Amino acid sequence: MNRFFLSSILALILPWIAPAQDQDPIPAPAPPFLAPIPDNTACTIKVTNELSGDKLPPGARIVKQMINIKSGSARVLISDWTDGSRSQTWFVNGCRLEQAPGNGPITVTRLNGNADPQNADFPGFEWLSLSNYKGLEKKNSINCYKFKDQLKLTGQRVTVDYLAYIDVKTKMPVSWDVGANHFNLASMEAAAMPAIPQAFSESLKAYRIAESIPRSYKKKTGL
Repeated sequence: MNRFFLSSILALILPWIAPAQDQDPIPAPAPPFLAPIPDNTACTIKVTNELSGDKLPPGARIVKQMINIKSGSARVLISDWTDGSRSQTWFVNGCRLEQAPGNGPITVTRLNGNADPQNADFPGFEWLSLSNYKGLEKKNSINCYKFKDQLKLTGQRVTVDYLAYIDVKTKMPVSWDVGANHFNLASMEAAAMPAIPQAFSESLKAYRIAESIPRSYKKKTGL
């Protein structure tokens, strides 16, 4: 094949070959850094800790799984512990109702609006900011924003290491560390909000009744 014939063929083919396009770079994250949990969804979070069962003090327990279910403004966090017990924390009607493992007393507190970290879909991410953003990194085969920081606990000398991988597409947490605790978002699936247990609804009712009593009357009667 002579050079003239080859150059003629290339002249016909080359215009139809599209040049390789570089992928658009992924921009840095912008607040809010986390997306809310979709409505009527259950998120299962697996938890591991550096302290294995044989290193725990006698009678001690740690959380091994959390299920976070959301429907509208209501949310429940169900925690399973290493000793087989289960605890629940309900967020309903502007209040937080928490019961420790073992069917202990239920504590009711009023939430401080959306600014309350306990009222977040994924509590414990208040430390995320552009100042501790460390770039893009794959985690569990997912393109993620990586955040890392070390913070001192309020009023203490102890420092805690924080690490978080946030899905670039969904802004859902993929994996995160808080000190010795490692969390992994195992699944997200459609789920209906379970009925609030009777003990929780009765505690909320009693709290509202007590809250409605005037302070002057409480002081007078010693309530």
